[in-house]
Amino acid sequence: MVICPQHSSAQSRYSDIFNAKQKRAYRKALDLRAQSSKTLLLQPNTTDSNSTTDEASLYILQLNESLELIIGEDESKYPMYKERWEKRLSALQSSNKKSPYRLFFLAELRLQWAFVDVKFGHELSAALHLRRAFRLIKKNKSLHPDFLPNLKTMGLLHIMFGAIPDKYQWVLSFLGLEGDIDQGLTELSRLRTHSIFGTEAQLLLSCVQAYLLHEEKVALSTVKSLHNDNTSSLSIAYIYISILMKNAQGEEALSILSSLEGPANSHSIFHLLNYLRGENSLQKGDYKTAISSYRDFLFHFKGRNLVKDAHYKLFLAHWLNGDSINAAVYRKKALSTGTTYAEADKHAAKALENAHRINRPIMKIRLATDGGYYTVAKKLIKTHESFSWQHRKDAIEFIYRKARFYHKTGEEKLAIENYLSVISTSQGQQWYFAPNSALQLGYLYQKGKSYDHARQYFEKALSYKDYVYESSISNKAKSALKNMP
Repeated sequence: MVICPQHSSAQSRYSDIFNAKQKRAYRKALDLRAQSSKTLLLQPNTTDSNSTTDEASLYILQLNESLELIIGEDESKYPMYKERWEKRLSALQSSNKKSPYRLFFLAELRLQWAFVDVKFGHELSAALHLRRAFRLIKKNKSLHPDFLPNLKTMGLLHIMFGAIPDKYQWVLSFLGLEGDIDQGLTELSRLRTHSIFGTEAQLLLSCVQAYLLHEEKVALSTVKSLHNDNTSSLSIAYIYISILMKNAQGEEALSILSSLEGPANSHSIFHLLNYLRGENSLQKGDYKTAISSYRDFLFHFKGRNLVKDAHYKLFLAHWLNGDSINAAVYRKKALSTGTTYAEADKHAAKALENAHRINRPIMKIRLATDGGYYTVAKKLIKTHESFSWQHRKDAIEFIYRKARFYHKTGEEKLAIENYLSVISTSQGQQWYFAPNSALQLGYLYQKGKSYDHARQYFEKALSYKDYVYESSISNKAKSALKNMP
């Protein structure tokens, strides 16, 4: 874990251009309370002793609309919001050229719109925005090296570029871009206690720790604290629930989900929360709630990501519940609906190709283990311990699911035995069971301070190619190797 240094005294020479009202509006935007944020910015400035700056208001207004597009994916709003983004970009380009906020805001707007363009399938445009954002923030850092907000943009870009697989790193070099996950983490860590951007920096760090570095407990500690301090923040709640579920804490996630209420047609984050409720219920074996939640998500969500996966999960929920008629209906819909840009949708498409080969008890073990419903998983494992599996993939996946169960329940010796068995029996196959087993063995040996063995298995994880989840597993292995003692 990176130790966060105190703010540099040089920061004091940069005036804070956010007045009190704009600070509240920014926080509302970050909390996904867009209407409250915009209302604050439109109120007459009669009580605030600090001066108002149009640049900060433009930045906050754009943040609201960028988040709305990224989360809601409403394509009908894209042209209008893009026109507003262009006008704000132009206005910021004409703003005070001596201010360190000018290039920072310009870089942030480019970065925001890159995320928007990725959501709407404009990958080339997104890449150009990322390149421009990097150049702008790099220039601002050279002009104002002690201006702390630079670290938010620079840190995130360094992490994003550092996470790109090795085989594509030449593209970054060609474009003059630089990536380094550790450097990005250090930069974001330095911003954790910043008066304006500290919360956002902590959220970004938590996401990187949970989804890239396999440090869910560290991430959860931070997000739990943020959630306890601000229970009305939808963004913090969403990230908290997501990381809880990733860490197999389904009941805790369900508790937070149940505390959030909103009408079915309210903020689009509630539609994503419906999707998470579906995930949790499917893991728990509550198929009725899972079906209802996924259907609510599909009815209200206007985007294209997670649509294929939600249909696939509806197929699974019906099929696991013994309803073969509706399972067939949703399998057909899943095959013809949605896109495969998101990782979940890619996996759904792959699973649908062999849906007739999905093994019911193994799928139930997998779901229960992923959700932290270990009593259910343990019972299923014991029931099928001596089962004679018809297909090789099922036999290997059963061993892999046992390894994951033992790992998550703290029976590390059994986990190691089963991970090793997965690797030895998976030769010549492009399933993700073996590379992830190697990665998990690396973590277990690292935890036991057997560093030579840990390094051996992290490197082995990197040796596998062309399989589902390759990018995620490879990034985790590379990061682990960099942080080895």
